[in-house]
Amino acid sequence: MSSPVEWRILRLGRAAHEALSEDLPARVFATFERSCYVETSYGITCVGDTRIGLGPLNAVVEDPGG
Repeated sequence: MSSPVEWRILRLGRAAHEALSEDLPARVFATFERSCYVETSYGITCVGDTRIGLGPLNAVVEDPGG
């Protein structure tokens, strides 16, 4: 069983905005040192700190480890 996590989003790419546009659950399906990939029914987003930069799939968050 997993527990919910919330992030404060600082910047959001266009595709990430579409994937996260609704208040839907997201499933983490890949994790890396500075980021993780999450999936909703609207698409995929890469969540990470400011070092990942702002690409179309990216959601730059304040504290990805939180």
